[in-house]
Amino acid sequence: GIVLQECNRCSEIVQNLLSFGHRDVRAMSMVSVNNLILNCLKLLHPRLAALPSEIISLFLSEEEPCVMGHPGELMQVALNLILNALYQVRDTGTIVISTSVAGSMVLLRVSDTGGGIAPEAIDKLFEPFFTTKPPGQGIGIGLSTCYNIIMKHGGEITASSEPGEGAVFEVILPLLEE
Repeated sequence: GIVLQECNRCSEIVQNLLSFGHRDVRAMSMVSVNNLILNCLKLLHPRLAALPSEIISLFLSEEEPCVMGHPGELMQVALNLILNALYQVRDTGTIVISTSVAGSMVLLRVSDTGGGIAPEAIDKLFEPFFTTKPPGQGIGIGLSTCYNIIMKHGGEITASSEPGEGAVFEVILPLLEE
């Protein structure tokens, strides 16, 4: 019960951020992917405080990877992925968030030990209004919005899952060379 309420409250935060994000000037700026994650966790701190601290493990790249992008939009993507993972694990599983650099790309991975995603749902995850959540829990715009944002940033977002084994979401963005 509590966690679901929290998830709903979180999705309200994301909605607020969504509308907030649209007011900012569409200027691109340098975004540190590590800071993006840390800021998301700060924002979610009131929610996370109620959960066991070991739920989230962070593995942030020492290279401090940066991308060129809209901070508000990228924040929205990261928040969405973290909130979805929290929704999946409730208060029993674990979430691993990592950033790394591979060649000229930055990888952001959010994996969870939740129930996983059915194979037939994986292909539809990023379609508008598709949701695996029960009625009234999700409106199905989160991941399609994420997909559109990442595409616009010249990146990719993928999901992989084994039912019962959790899910892994991977965002790949062009690395901003120093």
